[in-house]
Amino acid sequence: MTTESHYYPVFLNLADKKCLVVGGGKVGLEKVMPLLRAGAEVTVIAKKFVSDFFQLALCHPQLHLEERAYHGGEAQNYYLVITATGKKDTDYSIYGECHEKKILVNAADYIPGCDFILPARFQAGDIQIAVSTSGSSPALATWLRDRIEEDLGNEICLLAEMLKQARAVLKENNKMPSKDRWRALLDEGLLEELRQGNVEYVQRKVDDFLKENLSFE
Repeated sequence: MTTESHYYPVFLNLADKKCLVVGGGKVGLEKVMPLLRAGAEVTVIAKKFVSDFFQLALCHPQLHLEERAYHGGEAQNYYLVITATGKKDTDYSIYGECHEKKILVNAADYIPGCDFILPARFQAGDIQIAVSTSGSSPALATWLRDRIEEDLGNEICLLAEMLKQARAVLKENNKMPSKDRWRALLDEGLLEELRQGNVEYVQRKVDDFLKENLSFE
């Protein structure tokens, strides 16, 4: 049996899903933020919370804080569990519960207690980019994420919105182009044109692409 982990990259739909985070420190806080952005219903259990948790709870009614010890067996009530207690014995015990009940679980900084790992993530509008080193170097993953974010710039959001609108029209008319045709459009330097402020030019290029494919037989 191999001891090397090979992860399958996937984006989970956690909208309205019940998720549990065990641990009220800064690491736990870092894990909670993406869950809330994904629309999850998040419960955090900890004997003590850093103050930022209480401020966050005021802004997010789907965040529930329970200032107490974790009770064995609670994990079975959740779709996804993240442990961030900093105590390997506790984290591994919770992993064992989740593994038995086939519940997705991640133990922060403890790869053997993870069904999944959390990548360094960049989000701008509808664009999400996740970078992972399979747990070998989170610092490198973060560095790569920052480089990608810097290289793409904010203009990627505008380009994504233009393409989203065009795709919706093409899909409605059952005229969806091939991936190669989309790639050819993107290879015309649209992102660079947006960086230079040529928004109207890029919009015309997208509109021309739309008209061409709507009339394409």
